[in-house]
Amino acid sequence: MTDALARELFISLETLPFSDFDFGEYLEARRIPRDQGEKIAEAVYRATCMKAYADGVATDAEKHHMARLARGLEIKRTRRAVLEKEAKETTYRAALDAARADGVVTHAEANGLASLRKSLGIRSAKLEDLSRATERRPRIIRTKVRAVTAQNEDGRSRQDIIRRHCHDGQSLEVMREPDHEYDENAIGLWVVIPRLLFKSKGRIGYIASDLTEDLAPFVDGGNRLEAKVLNVIGGDEGRSFAVNVQIEAIGAH
Repeated sequence: MTDALARELFISLETLPFSDFDFGEYLEARRIPRDQGEKIAEAVYRATCMKAYADGVATDAEKHHMARLARGLEIKRTRRAVLEKEAKETTYRAALDAARADGVVTHAEANGLASLRKSLGIRSAKLEDLSRATERRPRIIRTKVRAVTAQNEDGRSRQDIIRRHCHDGQSLEVMREPDHEYDENAIGLWVVIPRLLFKSKGRIGYIASDLTEDLAPFVDGGNRLEAKVLNVIGGDEGRSFAVNVQIEAIGAH
C-alpha cells in the first residue's frame, strides 16, 4: 500500500510545480494519516536519493532538487541526512555485492570500490570486509612515507633514523596503531636497527591516510602488509630526507 501511494505521490510531484503542491493538503484530500504520509514521503525521498547517487556523486542540480523535494514533503533536516546516508550506503553495498558475485574482488574492482566510497563520502570501510573476497596475490602500492620530519615519542628524530639506518631495498616493519591520537587507521613504518648485542627499531613515518582508509581494515581483517624501501632521496642542500617505499597487501590464506 505504501509503495503504491509513494508512486502516486512521485507522479504528482513530477507533474505539478512545487509552488502548487501542499503536502498537508495532499494527505488530507486522500485521507492519509500523517504518520503513514511521512513514511510515504520518506520512500519518495529515498528513491530520489538513490537515483541521484547511483553514479557515486550527486550533481549540484540533483542536490538542489533533493533540497526542494525535502521542503515540499516536510522532511526535517536531520531525517533528510539519515535518508541520504542510507541511500549512499545502499548504493555502495550494491556495488560491493556485484564485485563479490564471482567470489573474488579483483584489484581493479577494489580500486573502484575505494573510489566510489570516497565519492559517496563514506570514510569507513566497516560496510565491508574486503579481505574475505580479495584475490590472494599481492596488491602492490608504491608511495612516499609521510611525516618523516617529526620526532618519535622517545625524542628520536625520524630524519636521523632515516639518514643512519635506511637504504635501498631494506625491509620495513609495518605496525597498525589503532590508538593513534589523530587517526584510528594509522599504520606506522619502522626500520630495524642492528646493535652489538640486540636489535632495536625506530619509526620513520606513516603510510598516507588516503591509503590507510582501505589498508587498515584489510590488516584488521587478519591480512598482512609487507614493505621495503625503494630509495631514499634528499638530504642535501638543506633538504629533508624522503623515503619512497613499496607496500604489498597480501591476503590471508
